Amino acid sequence: MLDKLRIALVLLIIGAVSGTLIWGTHTLTNDRIQENRARARLAVYVEMFPDLDVTEGMTFEDISHSSIRQKITMRNDAGALIGYAFLGSETNAFGFIDVVIGVDPSGTIIDVIVTDHNNTETYVRPLIANYVVKFAGQLITDVQYDAQTGATASYTSIRRIIEAAKLLVAGDPVLEAYQTVFADAARYEETQTFSSGPIRSKTSIFDETDTLLGYVYESNVPFEEDTIEIGVAIYPDETFAGVVIFDETIREDFKDAVEAFTVFKDLDLEAIDLEELEDAPRINVLKEFTQILLSILLLDDEELARLREFDFDAARAGETSVPGADRLHETFAIYDENDDFISQVYIGETIGYGWDDATNQPIPIEMAVVIAADGTIKNIIIIDHQETPGIGDIAFDAMDRLIGQSNTDIYNKSDAYASATYTGDAIRDFIKDALSDFNERVGD
Repeated sequence: MLDKLRIALVLLIIGAVSGTLIWGTHTLTNDRIQENRARARLAVYVEMFPDLDVTEGMTFEDISHSSIRQKITMRNDAGALIGYAFLGSETNAFGFIDVVIGVDPSGTIIDVIVTDHNNTETYVRPLIANYVVKFAGQLITDVQYDAQTGATASYTSIRRIIEAAKLLVAGDPVLEAYQTVFADAARYEETQTFSSGPIRSKTSIFDETDTLLGYVYESNVPFEEDTIEIGVAIYPDETFAGVVIFDETIREDFKDAVEAFTVFKDLDLEAIDLEELEDAPRINVLKEFTQILLSILLLDDEELARLREFDFDAARAGETSVPGADRLHETFAIYDENDDFISQVYIGETIGYGWDDATNQPIPIEMAVVIAADGTIKNIIIIDHQETPGIGDIAFDAMDRLIGQSNTDIYNKSDAYASATYTGDAIRDFIKDALSDFNERVGD
């Protein structure tokens, strides 16, 4: 056995010299460093795959991916497949982290081993002991991650490597979804995640030459009894590219709805008028999220660095007191790239003049308001409504008077507002609730 290990070690060293250097974060400066690293990797392989034929049972495949460097197919002495090892590396704000992932033929993770890193040791050590060990025994196609680990940067790096390995095991339906908008997409990279709010993540899309094709802002959107993973695609010049549906089983059902959005292709974001789209359940679910997203992206072109959400469900349950919790369904703060507070966004609904004769119930105005850090109104967005045509528009047109104001007085006193009292009252009450909550939340 020792002879086999020595032979295998020599083969690993030769492979590292003649092929792509899989531990790309480090430059091997001498044979001793190279031998030590090869020996350490071999020890990991043998530990993960005790039946490994260490002389002839390893097939190396270089992988062109930002997170995975190499895939190694493992076989036993009889030539039977016993699993795969994936060598990955990621960089973060604290440096680099190198990982080996072992997976058996069924797709079950054998182990995840951090082989090298220069992240803060006092964070990484408990991260490995308490959280990384949980990956063993899980299916790589359905990995459960912990929300809080105390070492977010390191854990996120490990997660990205695992997610990249998952695609090599199960194929890449996510890439196929991106290709429905960006036909030349060959690689993607999640470049920003949001803790909460309507946007879950921002992903950059690249072609085979690593040229940036665009971005996709992703979210989970409720529809009937399902939750649909969708994304809004934007070109690098900030023009509209299209809508992405990630679930293959739902994608066909939403084909017509996605096609409806092609009328906006190549338009500047400011020029998109979603009211041009017909009202249909599938179109509306895409329209609502797209309207909210576009409203956020158009906030003075300020880069979103982080979103935070207040728990209004807890407020309704009486766990905290929030004025206007009935109208305000969601709120989140927007921060710039320096983590300075920019504004607070409120999304919800308010009862105006709209009425459904079939159900004998009011139809609420769905809207959002953005309040700047100085307490003034920055933007007001009507997401959807069924107000009386012509009359409701009077109140909507008068909303512009509120931009830059810190209260609704100028709106209440306008002549135009008096001609659409029900609609105007509804808008005013929503904004007043948002201002009240903002002053309590940010003013303290």
